[in-house]
Amino acid sequence: MLAFQHTHPSKAQRIDQVPEIGPKSIERVIKVLPYFDNILQKNTYLMGEQLTYADIVLYIGLDFGRVLKFDPTTHGSGIARFYKMMDERFGFKKN
Repeated sequence: MLAFQHTHPSKAQRIDQVPEIGPKSIERVIKVLPYFDNILQKNTYLMGEQLTYADIVLYIGLDFGRVLKFDPTTHGSGIARFYKMMDERFGFKKN
């Protein structure tokens, strides 16, 4: 979400953006995604079979990445399944 805040034009009037934070933030996310992918290959949700706040936070973070042309479905089968499942449940529907 830091990448979004510091690079997206919609935030420019609200915060003092530091554009260099964007790419570094995305690099950090890419490094940690295998950890979450490993968990999500074994479980429906991060903590097992029940939706938790942690799942919602992960989904929101992945969805913000999508706005920055970061495709969460290309970072492991667990992440891809989880993102698609959460997007069907909580994502905005196109008419």
